[in-house]
Amino acid sequence: MKAVNFKRVFAIAKKEFLHIIHDSRSLIIILIMPILQLTMFGYALNNEIQEIKLGVIDNNKSSVSQKIISHFQSNSFYKIKFIEYSDKEIDHQFLRQNLKAVIIIPKDFQTNLLNQKQPSIQLIIDGSDPNSATFINEYIQKTILMALNMIIKTPTNNSLSGIDIKTHMLYNPELKSSYFFVPGLIALILVMISAMLTSITITKEKEMGTLEQLLVSPLKPIDFILGKLSPYILLSFLIGTSIIGLGVLLFKVAFIGSIFLLICMSLVYITTALSLGLMISTITRNQIQAMMMAIIVTMLPTVMLSGFISPISAMPKFLQIISCLIPAKYYLKIVRGIMIKGNVFIDLLEPMLILILFTVIMVFISWKRFDKQVKELR
Repeated sequence: MKAVNFKRVFAIAKKEFLHIIHDSRSLIIILIMPILQLTMFGYALNNEIQEIKLGVIDNNKSSVSQKIISHFQSNSFYKIKFIEYSDKEIDHQFLRQNLKAVIIIPKDFQTNLLNQKQPSIQLIIDGSDPNSATFINEYIQKTILMALNMIIKTPTNNSLSGIDIKTHMLYNPELKSSYFFVPGLIALILVMISAMLTSITITKEKEMGTLEQLLVSPLKPIDFILGKLSPYILLSFLIGTSIIGLGVLLFKVAFIGSIFLLICMSLVYITTALSLGLMISTITRNQIQAMMMAIIVTMLPTVMLSGFISPISAMPKFLQIISCLIPAKYYLKIVRGIMIKGNVFIDLLEPMLILILFTVIMVFISWKRFDKQVKELR
């Protein structure tokens, strides 16, 4: 065995080190990845609820019911909203995600309490997120218990035993976790596949040397961008419908809303994800860089900052602001709203328009960057 020539090893190592330093885009990806992982996992991975949007319907309007409500109002954990007692109003508030729970105090509450009859309180909770629903149910019941202890001044263990809290879980009565996670998986898979498909389109042309051939043709940059995008819309759409269908069949997720509406809005989301990948392809130099960046900007932010695992309201403010730039955040409102809650078009107009805005911005950026690259090559 020949002795190792350390001078040659050093020369090769020096060459490789200089190559890494000069390849600034790959270096940035390598350095930023662990920092992003630490930040997102450290701050975003938090299942605690920071604020409960609570609706109150006081049909009793007595001193006792007012004291119970005051107890909730004095707790900064709750954001109280008084609403009218009607099934339509309650459904409207839940479908628009304005409320997470509603307390209904009946007319005879104080009379039954004073006459030592068993008074009841109705509690309606949005069960689309099983973990949050369980936590909200327990916390509200404890708050009612504490309020009654202060009012009737009895030992803690005796107060709740005389109160009948009738809890009703909307949308997911059995609190199945698949109702929450399967739509999240659909959003994650669609954005990753779509972005990766288009992220290598322009970089592949560069590496194969076919980009120069396209430049001598009368093709305009915007024609090239839209032409590259179009076939992948159809391909991703077929993949998306298959994923949604399998998710419903394999995991027995409820599907209450319109399949046509979900398909149309999924198409908007797919186009947004494809536009993201296309923008990445105009920024990166080769296919490896493009695929690495596509994974970084889709998988980690979608899992951590879209509400896929942890509630966005439980995150620090700066991460809540960053989450507004994550397309999956808006698609999750759409897919969970249609599948689990039966949302209609008007309920989901806002997230759909935001996705369309993202698409227009990213296609514009792709067009401008590619136009600049074309002018440099010519």
